[in-house]
Amino acid sequence: MNSKLLLSFLMGLLSLAAQGKYVQTCNVKYKQREVWSTLKEIQVTFMSGSELNEEKTGFAYSTYDSYAIISWSEGEVITIKLSENKCGILIESPDCSYSDFHSLYDNGYVTGSDKEEKEWKICYNNDCN
Repeated sequence: MNSKLLLSFLMGLLSLAAQGKYVQTCNVKYKQREVWSTLKEIQVTFMSGSELNEEKTGFAYSTYDSYAIISWSEGEVITIKLSENKCGILIESPDCSYSDFHSLYDNGYVTGSDKEEKEWKICYNNDCN
């Protein structure tokens, strides 16, 4: 009986470790017709392409790229391919984590573009000024 309990506990830990989503409240803005929108504070989910493909059960995203997912107004979900790979930069930890975004030399924001090629700036350590 104890071995079943231990096995359940270990499986639970493994499932938590496999989830590499990193979620943080950020200030975001996008560029439309060469003008930046006003800042919006919103929760952003960061994932690697492989994590996103696994969640969406497909191969629509580049495995080695990083993505930001924003649930925008009226149920619209925007997926932004980041300009730099932020998720899983350490081989022993291939998933998105706090340390991927909050290293000592990080500038506090990332940029990227969505499928409509709209440019985005996502600030997680500063206010995007």
